[in-house]
Amino acid sequence: MSLKFYTRPVVTKKGEPCRHDPMTQTANVIFQIRQNQISRTWLQVDHLGLLQQIGGVAI
Repeated sequence: MSLKFYTRPVVTKKGEPCRHDPMTQTANVIFQIRQNQISRTWLQVDHLGLLQQIGGVAI
């Protein structure tokens, strides 16, 4: 399962006022199912993409 979250930041990582531009954060989720129930979950979030959007990392 792939998730994408949409939000608007309040301040940048440097403490500057934000531009209120929409930003996204993407995550991949893997579920292990046993006996028709979720028994384990793995979540991988794209932190680098989020930091690029708020100006915390320049690549």
